[in-house]
Order: sequence, then structure tokens, then C-alpha cells
Amino acid sequence: LLYKCEAQRSSCGQCLKAPSVFECGWCIESRKCLLRQHCPSAEQNWMHHGRHNVRCSHPRITKIDPLTGPREGGTRVTIEGENLGLQVKEISHIQVAGVRCNPVPLLYISAERIVCDMAEALLPHSPGGPVELCIGVCSAEYRTLSTQTYSFVSPSFTRIRPLKGPVSGGTRLTVVGRHLDSGSGVSVYIHKEECLFVK
Repeated sequence: LLYKCEAQRSSCGQCLKAPSVFECGWCIESRKCLLRQHCPSAEQNWMHHGRHNVRCSHPRITKIDPLTGPREGGTRVTIEGENLGLQVKEISHIQVAGVRCNPVPLLYISAERIVCDMAEALLPHSPGGPVELCIGVCSAEYRTLSTQTYSFVSPSFTRIRPLKGPVSGGTRLTVVGRHLDSGSGVSVYIHKEECLFVK
């Protein structure tokens, strides 16, 4: 069995996700994924699964999606990056543009992806802003802000065409308006009857 701890494991989170059979650990001083014997001063410097309360510092957000949603909440936001905790319970704080966002454990990918559901924005004119999250504690080395920002918008529509169609259904409707791509899901209803969303 040939392996190299460093290969495709450029962050602490990816390193500690490696199968334990490889015996890889994160060498803090050299910022590399290494075997214990290759890490200088391993006693203090080498992080591995066997260590109590092991937690990667310096989380980083590389992408958030979507970037807009309604103030009412319910938008499912996907946050991607590195060192985003090894277990979902490590995520102690997530705010998207100053609004609480609740993690969805089933969609969490260790160290790489957090998916959360937005709460309601209580301020009537919430300005929007970055995603802020903390892993374990909210000290400087376990806290991060995204470079992308999230905005609150109010979807509205101005016209619909065609205005008529057969009772049997099958008519494809086009709805025109503003911010119709906001949020994470779209439902269209015509007098309580659902219209199948196409694109």
C-alpha cells in the first residue's frame, strides 16, 4: 500500500479526514499533512485523531450559494471552504448577513461544506453582509468571514404570459419580474393550484 499524506490534503481539515490507517496528521509549524516522524517537535506540533479535542484552526469560506434571498427566511444556504469543522456539532455560530442560519446535519460534509437554513431577518431594512462562522469558540483563529456578501431582496413580478390557456392544462407560462432567482427554491401557484416549475 503506497500513500502520501500531503497528496490532495492541503488543509488541516482534509488531512484529519484521511482514513486513520494512513496515520496522517497535521504538522502545525510546517502547515503540512505529514507522518509523525516527519513533523519537527511532533509532541507539540502534530495534530492527529488520537489527540483529545482535536480541532483545526483558521477556517476559510471560499463560496456561498445563493447570494440573495427573501427577508422571511427559509433560504437554504450552502457554504463551502476549508477547515469547516470535523463534525457538525463543532459549528458553534453561523450568521448570514447578521441573521442566524441553522445547520442541516444530513447535508454537512466534514471540513468542506456546511448547509444551513436561514431564519427570518427581523430588521425591516437589513443591509445584507458576509457569512460569519465560528468553529468551537469564536476566537480570532477559529472565526472567519466570507468575502462574498448575501443580500435580502423582495421578489416581485410585473407580467405573465399567455393570459389564457385550456382547462386541461399543459400551457407553459412565463412570469416576468425582479429578483425571481433569489432564495434556494421556487414554487409557483395559480389560485392554490401548483404550476410545475421548469426554469
